[in-house]
Amino acid sequence: MESTVMPGSKPIAIESPNTTYRSGAADAAETLEARQAKTRKQASQSENRRFMKKGPSQVLSFRCIYSPSPNPAPADLIWKIVFFAAVPRNGTVSGVYAIICIIAKNSCLAGSCEDRCRLNLISLRGDVLLNNRQALLWSLILVVLLLLMFTPLVMVAISLAMIPTVFLFVKLDTKRFVVYYVLSLLAVYVVTAIFGAGILGTVASIVSLSLLIPSIVMGIFYKKRSSARSVLTGGTIAFLTQLLVFLILLTTFGVHVTDEMRQFVRSSLDTMPGELKQMLPQNMIDLIIDMMIRLLPLYLIGISLYFSVITHWLARKALVRSGEMIPALRPAKEWMLPKSFVWYYLIALILGFIFTGTSDTMIDMILLNVMPILMVAFAVQALAFFFFLGDAKGWSRSVPVVIAVVLAPLMVLLPFLMQLLTLLGLFDVAFPIRARMKKS
Repeated sequence: MESTVMPGSKPIAIESPNTTYRSGAADAAETLEARQAKTRKQASQSENRRFMKKGPSQVLSFRCIYSPSPNPAPADLIWKIVFFAAVPRNGTVSGVYAIICIIAKNSCLAGSCEDRCRLNLISLRGDVLLNNRQALLWSLILVVLLLLMFTPLVMVAISLAMIPTVFLFVKLDTKRFVVYYVLSLLAVYVVTAIFGAGILGTVASIVSLSLLIPSIVMGIFYKKRSSARSVLTGGTIAFLTQLLVFLILLTTFGVHVTDEMRQFVRSSLDTMPGELKQMLPQNMIDLIIDMMIRLLPLYLIGISLYFSVITHWLARKALVRSGEMIPALRPAKEWMLPKSFVWYYLIALILGFIFTGTSDTMIDMILLNVMPILMVAFAVQALAFFFFLGDAKGWSRSVPVVIAVVLAPLMVLLPFLMQLLTLLGLFDVAFPIRARMKKS
């Protein structure tokens, strides 16, 4: 027996290549072989459990590299031990290659060992080196996005700022993620300090830290291979919770958000040309300001959903290209809201008729924020129905895409179109329209 010890792993006994196996020579030999086979099976199961803790993507990539069907069972165990010891922890790539070559040659019985060894060296380079290269690349992307916050591209930079953090969290273990993330923030501060604007680096770091918790929540869902809907829900709730905590902290420290919003809107209206200001009576300006303040919960939900959707859309593409198996959203033709949404809409509609004219009550404020959310949800359901209709009727794939692209901005500008799409989505959920179309 020989013992192979890799950095960061426990010594594991490996069968020597000179070991011979006899079948039917003696009962003692058969008993020993059966005992060894049982030990190898238990060790292999134990290694598989340890692999899954390190990440399913690494296990899948390794199994694609090598399938030891013509080799004896010890070779299978040897390859798994080397992969476990080398890929997750060892940074000295040349040492890993040498050990893999030696074991591959010693455990291979069918020839072409050198070619198989070369193949595994190339493949394992992707598992060992690319993680570091990708981490450096995405850390650099994070630094660039934080620096772009002080340019005219500030909205683009903030919209994409969560993506590098999510990628790093999924691809790295916790300690390495913390190291790369902190170094990225330090790099931003150093760059801004060189130009005499270190305070800007501090502001960028604070903005990035404010996006850290939603990024980690989405990353946790990605690591668990949760569905896309779970990722979006978790990210939206985490972002919304963080915004609410931020507002509570501002109020605690004496900053009244509603008063600040009112003052901001008034100062913005003061910059308008005099002709336009004369067209807006003062009471209408006050009504617009009050309406915007009462719609604050809707804005918070919309902002949270926006960041979650953008981050999931682009981060998933990047993770899939890096070898991760991230579930995607179901095709648009299969989207379907729960039937409970129909009852929510009807209840909100009835309460809206009952409490008409009571603009200062809590119920009216809730309805003012809930109704637009439900209408948008049913409008999106209507757009999904067009994708189903195109698939059922055999239309070109571009037809429902064009319909959705045209109707999406128009329903925001034209209230009657929003109401029509809301009714279409409501009927699609409430009645078995799709089932009847499939039968016909």
